[in-house]
Amino acid sequence: MRFLPVLSIFFLSLSEIVVATPTGDLFVNKKRSFDGESASLFRRVGSEFLGFHGTYTANAETYMKAGRAGKSLPVLSSGYNGADAELGPGLYATDHVETAMFFANTAANARKLKDKAVKPMVCGVEAIESEPWRTQVPKIWIPHDKVAKLVKGHNNPALLKDQESLITHAGFKVADTVRFSPLDIDNLAAGKPVVSGNQFSLPTTQFPKVYIRSCIDITGQTAAQVLAHFKQLGWPDRDFSSAQFRTDWHIHA
Repeated sequence: MRFLPVLSIFFLSLSEIVVATPTGDLFVNKKRSFDGESASLFRRVGSEFLGFHGTYTANAETYMKAGRAGKSLPVLSSGYNGADAELGPGLYATDHVETAMFFANTAANARKLKDKAVKPMVCGVEAIESEPWRTQVPKIWIPHDKVAKLVKGHNNPALLKDQESLITHAGFKVADTVRFSPLDIDNLAAGKPVVSGNQFSLPTTQFPKVYIRSCIDITGQTAAQVLAHFKQLGWPDRDFSSAQFRTDWHIHA
């Protein structure tokens, strides 16, 4: 005999019902009336995992101290939280855990001459509330030929300007927009299969909607072990460029 999964239901008020699905997602069914007719609108509630961020011990501790106190992401002294700023300044996160591990090791190795105790850390980036992240935060997909790779030590300024033009053309504000792009732009340009996932840059204006509560020292860890720590899938099973993510997260193409 086959049993169907059971939904857990409890009431916030006479007009709001919280439904917990078998996957652990929470949705609020809020009844509203339009011209005398009742309608049920479901909205997702609670935090949502967004991606992986590679860093080193001091930054990870700063993030977790704030996040575990229920506070949003702090702005670091550099003004951005990425190895460079090819999608503009911001916190960089990826769906490809191996890429986050690479940047974690790079960040730690660059500091080990001054501090041998420094460790490579991968952190989980979360939206504090899922619904505002999905529906209120402007997001845009930057094509591979507009990613501003380094040129003589600086991000290509012409391509950064092109990104800003795409954002304003979409009706968004540059300072508020999350920029998504593929990572493997060389293979994409050559028409070859990609071997890594995607990334996004979260501008500091959106930091209040995001926190980091958990980071892991990846010394001696495999990608599978890091994914198990966060209880998440990695690319290609988790793919920012997929139709599902573009739809659910309202990523403007």
